[in-house]
Amino acid sequence: MSEVKIIGISGGSGSGKTTFLSGLKERIPAEHLALVSQDNYYKPQTEQHRDENGWVNYDLPTGIEKERFISDMNELLNGNAIEFLEYNFNNPAWEPQKMTIQPAPIVVMEGLFVFHYNEIFEKLHHKIYLDAPVDLRLERRINRDLGQRGYPEHEVRYQWDNHVRPAEIEYLEPFIDRCDLIIDSTKPIESEIDRLVKLLGYKWRLRYTQTALRKAIRVRADTEQCSWLGNSTKKFLRAFASPQTTAWSLWPYARRWNC
Repeated sequence: MSEVKIIGISGGSGSGKTTFLSGLKERIPAEHLALVSQDNYYKPQTEQHRDENGWVNYDLPTGIEKERFISDMNELLNGNAIEFLEYNFNNPAWEPQKMTIQPAPIVVMEGLFVFHYNEIFEKLHHKIYLDAPVDLRLERRINRDLGQRGYPEHEVRYQWDNHVRPAEIEYLEPFIDRCDLIIDSTKPIESEIDRLVKLLGYKWRLRYTQTALRKAIRVRADTEQCSWLGNSTKKFLRAFASPQTTAWSLWPYARRWNC
């Protein structure tokens, strides 16, 4: 796959990464975006480090299957789909589902350690950091973990003080000054997503779409799959896929023939 861009998105706990990524997926067509989340690469709980009080610490780089995380990134960059089981946050009532991510012109690597892992950092075209005040992020985490995961507040606060904040300070915050874009998650999410979309570059995405769709339509017009087309229709399609035609006007035809 040509002209693939890889984007690193990171931020501390409660910085709004999930909300931001959901908004990004609404703005960019699914076939243009491959999102790889670090959460799906946690090692089993039995392999996680425990602190001096016996608490499992999930906020260490060693708690992630780093090699598989990096390997899947490279597979997508090489135009190959990846498969894995989603992470269930060690919830026995949540049966993890098999996930498949198709290659796309934009690959997003998301998670606390995407800047810390040098093998990922060196390949990033853009580095995005999501920010919010520490007190607000703690409040968000408490609300999330109480409401969605059933963790008592004293556990959330213990993890925050002993695992979460120390990890952010050591493995994430040193990279802030090297990021291309700092997103303030206290601002309206739409305007912040606009900043990233602008950074990605509309012209680049247009070139990729033009190249891919023209090739696909030419191929489809010449294959047995389109044998029902008359010669005049095939001739029209080939002309329609000329460099003078915009990518967006090709799109309905590409969708029609599943290109």
